[in-house]
Amino acid sequence: MPVCERCGYGLYRTSTQTSARRLYYYRCIGFDAHRHLKGAVCDNPPVRQDQLDAVVWKEVTQLLEDPHIIQDELNRRLEAAKNADPLKQREKSVAPGSCTAGEGHGRTI
Repeated sequence: MPVCERCGYGLYRTSTQTSARRLYYYRCIGFDAHRHLKGAVCDNPPVRQDQLDAVVWKEVTQLLEDPHIIQDELNRRLEAAKNADPLKQREKSVAPGSCTAGEGHGRTI
């Protein structure tokens, strides 16, 4: 699913009719003021589908020509997921030896 580079919301496909033909384009959900209480949260303009399709197909052909790109991305995401684990982050923040039994109790008694 394509996402907006500015705000991170998803893009949806919509269309408009000209005198000659129908044009399809992708629009950011954040651009629509009626979807948000305080109005639009993004000012990214719509992107024509034919232009976006050309970019997507270029990327797909690059991936097919070099499968290592996919493996590198999977490894990067796996590593990011491991580092994002809340338990791992907590373990890192509480270093061994940072607390000892009885530490600080002499001051409160």
